[in-house]
Amino acid sequence: MSTTAALLPPTKKPPLTFGRMLVLYIIIATIPYIYSLTQGLEQRPLYESILTFCNIAFFAGMLAQYPLAGRINAVTQITGLDNGMQLHRKAGEFIAIFFFLHPFLIWAPRFIVSPRRAIPDGWDTFMAGEASTGVYAWALM
Repeated sequence: MSTTAALLPPTKKPPLTFGRMLVLYIIIATIPYIYSLTQGLEQRPLYESILTFCNIAFFAGMLAQYPLAGRINAVTQITGLDNGMQLHRKAGEFIAIFFFLHPFLIWAPRFIVSPRRAIPDGWDTFMAGEASTGVYAWALM
């Protein structure tokens, strides 16, 4: 008589732990921003630079979500299905929170500089033609 343990193949531990995957995920997400620094673009104030970094890194992180959730064999063998799905879920939560708060982070400094003009200036900013695709995308999200 055989037991169920004898019927199951031995499980092997994936090469990447959750912590190592998280570090690799952060590195992959920051590569596009580092590349953008080499392009000789205009210098921005510190707050705008931080916000630009977050935009680029979180968007790259959003693109990196697809291999984690796609159950691609090459990725799953390295990460393990459980670790990959856990990272996919946790990273997705942070990405969603950032993209929800993104317009408010753009608008926040106006309340410090000129609190009385913050709401009318914010309205003008978000209703401008250049911001229309961002407003539509945010509303769809």
